[in-house]
Amino acid sequence: MAGTLKTPLTEAPHAIAKPGDDQPLVVIVPHHLTEREAQIRIKAALAGLQKDYGYLLTLHQQVWTGYHLRFLARILGENAPGTIDITRDRVSVRVMMPSSLSMLTGMVQPVLQKQGRLILAKQ
Repeated sequence: MAGTLKTPLTEAPHAIAKPGDDQPLVVIVPHHLTEREAQIRIKAALAGLQKDYGYLLTLHQQVWTGYHLRFLARILGENAPGTIDITRDRVSVRVMMPSSLSMLTGMVQPVLQKQGRLILAKQ
């Protein structure tokens, strides 16, 4: 698991998949906040996500190291490891979607992109 979390975010989001392969879901959202403010908003959004959609998604093993989060999501009963990286100008989300859920990647990606922009909008 640790090896898959270290793959750079620019690699493989559009790679040709073989049947049975996990598929990376990658979303990059630019922002104009401080890293700390972005982290505060992301933590609040993740808590709200679990509260509102806990029957579909739960986050386990959330480990923050500075502005880097490593987590294990459980999506529709399937495990999906992921990371969130916050830099001074963007937030990068990467989740390795299990092959059984890979068909959701195309639907979920634009929703995460839109919600990410709303969460990180400077007010």
